[in-house]
Amino acid sequence: MMYLGIDEAGRGCIIGSMFVVGVVCNSETLTKLKNLGVKDSKMLTRNQRRKLFNIITRIIPKYYVVEVSPREIDSVNLNILVYNAITKIISQATREFNIEKVFIDQVGVKEKLLHIVRSTGFKGGVIVESKADRRYVVVSAASIIAKVLRDNHIEELKKLYGDIGSGYPSDYKTVNWLKEYYRMYGTLPDIVRRTWSTLKNIAPTEYRVKRKWG
Repeated sequence: MMYLGIDEAGRGCIIGSMFVVGVVCNSETLTKLKNLGVKDSKMLTRNQRRKLFNIITRIIPKYYVVEVSPREIDSVNLNILVYNAITKIISQATREFNIEKVFIDQVGVKEKLLHIVRSTGFKGGVIVESKADRRYVVVSAASIIAKVLRDNHIEELKKLYGDIGSGYPSDYKTVNWLKEYYRMYGTLPDIVRRTWSTLKNIAPTEYRVKRKWG
């Protein structure tokens, strides 16, 4: 029996891309992942995630990645972007594998997401739950891959722009970097999402009105 688990990382960040990941595995591989300690990426240290990433990507049949840039996030409703990424992943996975069940960490309205999954033509079982990354190992594996890819992305941005912190608006390093960059240049680079309300006070000329999430 083949399963597909889908999760994302970087949805709430003000800096950098969001990564939506789908992981394909069978029952035997699921047991291996569980025994290895695969669980929600937020419950693991950075080193644990990296070690598990290397193992997961080696033993699963395949994984799919959709990277969504800050520019896209600023121009299109965020939930729609996630739905589009999920549609793409399911369509690709079902062409290559006989997927019998899909597990998705819920984004937006559950009924809408279920409708989107069915619109791909997939007729198997579908589980859409909040915190699915804590309940289902296949989603946990997707969360780990997405988080490591996001971490690697931030590390590459740091090489170009200095210590931008984690990229989350709750991170004082990120906020301080935004303030300093804006103070020095009067603008912000394309790595910053301009529709985040964090910019209202610290970089008002760069702020753009954010569309309502669907």
